[in-house]
Amino acid sequence: MKQQVIVVHGGTTFETYDDFLSYLRSNQIDLDWLRCRIGWKRNLQKDLGENYDVILAEMPNKNNVKYLEWAIYFNKLIQLCDEELILIGNSLGGIFLIKFLSENFIKKKIKALILVASPFDDVNSDESLGDFKLSDNFDLVRNQCEKIFLVHSKDDNVVDYGEVEKYKNVLPEAKVLLFEDKGHFGQEKFEEIVELIRDLVF
Repeated sequence: MKQQVIVVHGGTTFETYDDFLSYLRSNQIDLDWLRCRIGWKRNLQKDLGENYDVILAEMPNKNNVKYLEWAIYFNKLIQLCDEELILIGNSLGGIFLIKFLSENFIKKKIKALILVASPFDDVNSDESLGDFKLSDNFDLVRNQCEKIFLVHSKDDNVVDYGEVEKYKNVLPEAKVLLFEDKGHFGQEKFEEIVELIRDLVF
């Protein structure tokens, strides 16, 4: 049987709809960001090979994310998946998975939870996390996940790498993969993640 890997992408969230409209009015459009390109998440199936089944969770409303909307969608998705999973959360997708697993028990075996460039809170950030603020029930997270990995880069200009230490304080068993120069992980290939996943399975 193929190993299923579920990847939850990032997004932006706001305290209010007016904040979202203000962002739309003031935010500069970057044509380079909008040009067609394939990032590491879309390359993951090809890079892992035929023994894996990579599911890219296309979560709703990624430009003005509401936690409840994502939780409803993810809960439906998880019911369709195999009994053994590897979960990857990128950026806001990472804090979403932590929040979801701290508030819900899922009847699946989570072989690993991998958080890539994930915020912990918005204390040292100009960006709000809206209703993604975490509860304190991290025991439920660790009880559901066999292994937890924190992946971050010191030069990330979106999520400060100090967030890793906050996660380590509440999830001390988590292993850290820290890079110097990968930014917010916008690259086409992510060989280290590929090797990490392969090491978990074989």
